[in-house]
Amino acid sequence: MKQILINLSLAAAFAVSHQALMAAGPAPVNLKSAGQFTILSGAGITTAGQAYNITGNVGTSPAAGSYEIDLVKANVTGIIYEVSAGGPAGAVVDPTLLTAAKGDWTAAYNDAAGRVSTPTAPLILNPGTGGNIGGLTLTPGLYKFTTSPASITGSDVTLKGGGGASDVWIFQVAAGLTVGNGIRVILTDGAQAGNIFWQVGTTATIGTGAAFNGTIMAHAAVTMASTSTMTGRALAGTAVTFDGSSITLPSTVTQDYGTIVLVTNGYGTIQHGVWPTNMVIGSHYTVRAVPAPENVFSNWVGGTAQPYSVLSTSASYTFVMQSNLTLEANIVTNPFIPITGIYNGLFTTPGGVTEQTAGMLERLTVDKKGTYSGTLLINGGSHVVSGRFDLSGQATNKIARLQSQGGPLLVEMTLNQDNFPSQVTGTVSGTNDGVPWVANLMADLAANSLSSAEYTMLLPPDTNNTPPTLSPGGDGYALITNHQSSVKNPDAA
Repeated sequence: MKQILINLSLAAAFAVSHQALMAAGPAPVNLKSAGQFTILSGAGITTAGQAYNITGNVGTSPAAGSYEIDLVKANVTGIIYEVSAGGPAGAVVDPTLLTAAKGDWTAAYNDAAGRVSTPTAPLILNPGTGGNIGGLTLTPGLYKFTTSPASITGSDVTLKGGGGASDVWIFQVAAGLTVGNGIRVILTDGAQAGNIFWQVGTTATIGTGAAFNGTIMAHAAVTMASTSTMTGRALAGTAVTFDGSSITLPSTVTQDYGTIVLVTNGYGTIQHGVWPTNMVIGSHYTVRAVPAPENVFSNWVGGTAQPYSVLSTSASYTFVMQSNLTLEANIVTNPFIPITGIYNGLFTTPGGVTEQTAGMLERLTVDKKGTYSGTLLINGGSHVVSGRFDLSGQATNKIARLQSQGGPLLVEMTLNQDNFPSQVTGTVSGTNDGVPWVANLMADLAANSLSSAEYTMLLPPDTNNTPPTLSPGGDGYALITNHQSSVKNPDAA
């Protein structure tokens, strides 16, 4: 079989600023594919129907159905992903992407919750008064609230960077987070919303008119009250209630991006959905191979998702973006087109013909995808065989039979496309009175190259039988009439 490769060359182009060497605080939390979402929930997203603007992708999983996302696509600058159809008009159904993003979100939540003190990120335990950090100025670091919920009330809180755009803040909140009405999270001296992470053990609530910065990863719900704003992400284990006026995906200068080039060579096309301008390393993306006519998809090679192999007219593949990655969509010329048709043949053990160990493979019909179906005749019974030959021409069928009928059968077939005409060979095996047996199978492609006529087939007597009375007294024959490419009116004597 001729193999054709379609190459998808993915090469990441990223640079590390000299300022990254001056970063203060802990290492950032890697959100991976969850990082492309402004809102990601487990149990739905609701709004109050007011005017709002969401910039970034939105999704819910595993919640499914029309209730899961109460948003209007016109108010979302990004993609609304859903598990199943029934959500807002214009939403994209992609359960694979959502499952991956939820998995990455869970990993990120656990990462943030498990951070410990380091020389560059000393732990500040229970900051503020009673967990209230309103009025404080906080430098990059690791902040842990254990004795009470965290709150920002009374006055604004300021996150003051050290001059580097890669400074990081991680807030570990065992209970809930509350931001008071009209309160701001102010960023100064190079602090970036994309490098601020709030890990919340229960729920997070952003009050009316508040202005929040950072990514909230709440084990339960996230609520944004009326006219509140956020530069960050609302990632919730349960529901997100968004009654605010805006939420915007933050830029993250510490994030690594890659670029992708899709290359085809005339044997098919590579399709993909709407991708962001910057493809984040560690995020999941999906491509789809569509072979040209007379070709079929074989398998994907490369990437971090598990490759698979199946003949198909198209195939999707979800991969994880890497700094250097090459994906190959193997597209082959369809090996089954020239050998489609109907195969008939016999099988018997080398030791002789018996009802229990011999029979016929009847009308095994093979289509251009290698799919087959037919009937196996043995010991007065008929049994359906069906399936698909793989690219190497191999197929196996297990036939269940009662012990009174001889017990189960195993049919192993090989499609020999190099023969002319094509043949199906293999074995049929089982047991007879507890004794295993194996019969050899050979079935030929049904072909008619004979003109219309009557043909006589002689059946000579078996002279080796002793006594001769076991054989017919003379020649036998079968009269076969071939008429207009079909076999009709068989007579025998």
